[in-house]
Amino acid sequence: GTLVPMIESSTILIIDTNQTIHDTTINDNILVMPNTTLTIYGNITFNGTVTILNGATLLSSNPNASSSSPSINNYYFTQNIYLNGTYSIAQYNQDNLNYSTTITTVQGTSSPTISGAGTLSIQSGITLTLNANTTFSISTISGAGTLLIPSGYTLTIGANTTFSISSISGAGTLSVSSGYTLTIGANTTFSISTISGTGTIAFGTNTITISENESWNITGISGTGTLTINSGYTLTIGASCSFSFGTVSGAGTLTISSGNTLTFSGTNLLPNTLIANGTLALSGNYTLGTNITNGTGTIQVNSGYTLTVSSNIT
Repeated sequence: GTLVPMIESSTILIIDTNQTIHDTTINDNILVMPNTTLTIYGNITFNGTVTILNGATLLSSNPNASSSSPSINNYYFTQNIYLNGTYSIAQYNQDNLNYSTTITTVQGTSSPTISGAGTLSIQSGITLTLNANTTFSISTISGAGTLLIPSGYTLTIGANTTFSISSISGAGTLSVSSGYTLTIGANTTFSISTISGTGTIAFGTNTITISENESWNITGISGTGTLTINSGYTLTIGASCSFSFGTVSGAGTLTISSGNTLTFSGTNLLPNTLIANGTLALSGNYTLGTNITNGTGTIQVNSGYTLTVSSNIT
């Protein structure tokens, strides 16, 4: 059996056949059984816990949604979402999360997944916390809120996905799987400990702000915008990486770990401090207006290019 978390004063509503709920307030705890789909849409407040067992689906899909008339669904999950199964958002649906909530799991088999061709929007002042290893196979994550990945947990990007969200934070890991691209579609503050994977992060023309000590262990980074490393923080490149970015700047530090190569083909490489314990390979003409210090590695200027140094080298 499964121990189902619940609010003590509430009963459990067991969903064991496909059902649809819309535009209501639910005070019961909800349990969706395996091989069952609970379809939701409209404005719904969930005052009890919502548990989606492995093999079950919480599907957000307004039957009237279309390309010419997309659906905006407003959801208030006031308690935890126990997602052992799948939360899917259909095409032409945008789910606004209007209450800070946590996604976690119950005992038993679990493969927490948020999927679909729709949009999950975390509203301003709202935090969605992932207290489970979770896969995002969803088209778009948006909003002025925060996506929080705590220590010990990994958010895996398992499809081509766009993040147009204000803040991604936490001591956990954001991993982009091979063959997929995570596109950053808005100015975003990264305060997450680790970014990893063999996929690609595409930042576009946006400004990405680093406000935490971070390790990027990912193979491909691209964009024409600005990566700013704030004062007092270090961005460590922990894997050999192709780094095609517009401008890298800020009062912080960019470190290339020993044994790894950062191949830079952007416009300007101007962080306050560069520590090259690995190899910095430059595929362009650059003026390096930064302090280069404490490095045990190599700065490699590829054939046909010129590096102009306009700062101190220690």
